[in-house]
Amino acid sequence: MCEPCREDRRAAKKARHRQRREAGLCVKCATPAPGGKAYCESCAAERNRRRRRDKEAKRASDRRRYMERRALGACTRCGMPANGAAECQSCRDAARARYHSRRAAGQCVSCQAPTFDGAAMCAPCSVARAERRDREAEYAARRRRYADRRARHRCVICEAPSAGAARCETCARRHAEGSGAYRGIPVWDPTWTVVELATGREHGPFDSEADVALCLAFERLSRDEVEILSDVSPMALLTAHPWE
Repeated sequence: MCEPCREDRRAAKKARHRQRREAGLCVKCATPAPGGKAYCESCAAERNRRRRRDKEAKRASDRRRYMERRALGACTRCGMPANGAAECQSCRDAARARYHSRRAAGQCVSCQAPTFDGAAMCAPCSVARAERRDREAEYAARRRRYADRRARHRCVICEAPSAGAARCETCARRHAEGSGAYRGIPVWDPTWTVVELATGREHGPFDSEADVALCLAFERLSRDEVEILSDVSPMALLTAHPWE
């Protein structure tokens, strides 16, 4: 069905469900449901039987459908053309909106259970995801995606046009700002200044300690007669020389 017809059908189904619940009828067959339940006894038994069916068979069917749709270049969720991607743009947008809405509500993005400390998933879903995660397959998929986007002159991060570069201007700026050149206080070359204690006269600045020694010798000043100021970076003590 097209999207408008699908929405009309969903709205009609929700309205029928609400009307039957208010009337105390089974939401499936419209027979009286005892005790204010949503289903009658026969429909509830059938529903439970279907829910207890072999889950592994369902997973195998899902995997088979996934591979068939991938081979056809269709969306693995709705079956619409996806231009070679795993999902079409509509399904990606819907999944992204669902992800952000659940994160904003403090819910697990997988099962909608409450999460703690702003985590994306609850503890059970996180453990299950870690157990079935295949790192090598993920790395191989990332390498294929990188090569494909580079060949199409697209940004390897957001797939925007990049004019032949690996990243678009926005992603390149974000990558550069996250590099070591933008972290902490920069380590600049130190300078020294000699100040005479008696007169307050300043000599310098000098680029090395050798220049300071020459200044003292030329001005005939002793170490007790001057104060030597240096603007060595506070980070210099915490970093090694470039050649180390």
